[in-house]
Amino acid sequence: GLSPERAFLTVDYAVGKCTANIGDVIVLIPGAHTTTGTITVDVAGVTITGVPGDTSSPTAKMPSMGSRSRTSLTQATATTDVVTVTATDVEIAYLHLVPVAGAAAISASNAADRLYVHDCTFNMTTATNTATFGISFPLGTGTTTANDDSVIRNCYWYVSDNQGPAIRASGTMIGCSIEASTFYLGGTTAWDDAIEITLAGSLGNHIRDCDFITQGSGTVMTDCIDVTGATTDGGTQVYRCYFPAGSDAI
Repeated sequence: GLSPERAFLTVDYAVGKCTANIGDVIVLIPGAHTTTGTITVDVAGVTITGVPGDTSSPTAKMPSMGSRSRTSLTQATATTDVVTVTATDVEIAYLHLVPVAGAAAISASNAADRLYVHDCTFNMTTATNTATFGISFPLGTGTTTANDDSVIRNCYWYVSDNQGPAIRASGTMIGCSIEASTFYLGGTTAWDDAIEITLAGSLGNHIRDCDFITQGSGTVMTDCIDVTGATTDGGTQVYRCYFPAGSDAI
């Protein structure tokens, strides 16, 4: 941990060496990083980042480094989330995240308020599994037990076949902002949902300036944004997004 030449061997160990809310940063050098078992980020205010390839453009709808970050992070254990966030004010940036089948790249608990994920790329091309997610908010049971005020910005998802959603909130999510991101469906199979916010009590969520893209004729996103079950009118609002022909926007 004293220099790149004397780095900690695992991200999970590095998290354990951090102190809450003093601005500790864990940097992953370019290349492929694999974890065995989920990385539990349980220290508030920690940043986990790759090396930026460029500065973000204010008009871009994807990361500054293009469709694949030069620093990748994946999981060696079956059906195990790559990163699990259980603390507030965590930042994850400039990483290429590859979830395994039946698990999430990032799973954020209801205690992970103000999670900030930006300039990340996601590759969801494992064996088809609708339980494979990019970012998952699985917990939260009401307006007082919810993930609050998280921001997902300038990210890029490449998905083949019918995987689970790029962003899925099956728990209560309040005040989430999903901004300036691209959701790209390759292959020839329809994708059920790109974004799901599906629990009653989810409020104040907004999706703005995002592009939803399909590779070619016959490939659709059944629902680009699915809010079935989030029963409060106006609980999710959508601004200035583009949707592909043949796909339901909402």
